[in-house]
Amino acid sequence: MNANKADVAQVFAQNLKKHRKRVGLTQKQLSERLEISQKHLSFIETGVQFASASLIDRICRELNISCGDLFASERDVNIKEVNMICAMMQNIMFPRLTTIESKLENIEKKLNKEQNISLE
Repeated sequence: MNANKADVAQVFAQNLKKHRKRVGLTQKQLSERLEISQKHLSFIETGVQFASASLIDRICRELNISCGDLFASERDVNIKEVNMICAMMQNIMFPRLTTIESKLENIEKKLNKEQNISLE
């Protein structure tokens, strides 16, 4: 996978919209709870703009989801792809990923154990 910032933003946008709808909130309602404009939320949900680290944190709290829920792809993703996406996020837009990295390491260990795959 050749993930770039636009790919990550698009996955994030789709997941944000999906989770917002899952909890039954309109853009207006969520934007009010997040104390941002509805237009800004719309731009984030369409991938035009990206959320700051502090806004991502607030989104997760309002929707009762983890940060990983916003960045996880709907398709099957192998652990190397997830690690690459997290590394890119860490370098580009989200400097505090220790919790996610820890969870990914646990997922990687579980996958290795279940599938007996040795990763390079």
